[in-house]
Amino acid sequence: MIFLKASKKGSWQLTQEAKDEFERKFRALEDSKKWKLRDGVYVEDIMYKFGTKCTHEHPVHSFILNVDDKCWEEESDFTPEDISAIRTFGNYAFRPISDNLNALFAAYKGHPQVDALGFLIEKTNMLGPYDPRTHPDEYKVHHALQQFVGYYVDDVFAGVESWSEQDFVTHVWSVFDRFFHPLGVMTSRDRTCEATSQRVNSDRAVTGSSEIKDKKRSIRPDLVLLKDGLQYGCSELGKTLGLYLTKRKSSRPYCIVRKP
Repeated sequence: MIFLKASKKGSWQLTQEAKDEFERKFRALEDSKKWKLRDGVYVEDIMYKFGTKCTHEHPVHSFILNVDDKCWEEESDFTPEDISAIRTFGNYAFRPISDNLNALFAAYKGHPQVDALGFLIEKTNMLGPYDPRTHPDEYKVHHALQQFVGYYVDDVFAGVESWSEQDFVTHVWSVFDRFFHPLGVMTSRDRTCEATSQRVNSDRAVTGSSEIKDKKRSIRPDLVLLKDGLQYGCSELGKTLGLYLTKRKSSRPYCIVRKP
């Protein structure tokens, strides 16, 4: 599935040439290469039927499907079950934590009340090192543990109350960036969140019957996960100031994880 970025400045009426080109693209499709939802029902067929009703250009004319576009639920032949099947296609659960990692974490249980730091240093030194070529997960976890043990040795967290959110991102959350690297995922900061941009501009969708509205600005979260140019997730950091949080979670369709 390809998600549309709502960054266009205008939407124009379809010319006869554009309509003919859309027709030609559809006729060139073979059923064997279409996305089959159920017996006799193909995604491309429903998209084509909707596209022929549009008077203005729409992503459908390039066979781009964004199920967050309200038109697919309100004006197309997709059923709620179809939309759900499209949304969840290819969503696979994370694999369970390995026995080696569970054993690594278990080694830290039962730390003493006195000289806990010494206990952590001793255990961390005993558990490693790991070869990143043969034990990549254990290597990354062990490296992260060493990083935080070093922070406590250097008393880095002594002035944590005065830290800014960016200080937390720089010293703490960036330590975990390397866990995404084997997946080919790039961690990025100070980048517009496309999911939020789509939500705040939901009424700006290209409808195929009118011109597009002006685009509203989005937020720049503390972390964005990118792969092959697509944003797969984001995260926002929030501090606790007494009884109050500097940020709150949203229950809207696009939510981001807050790290308290």
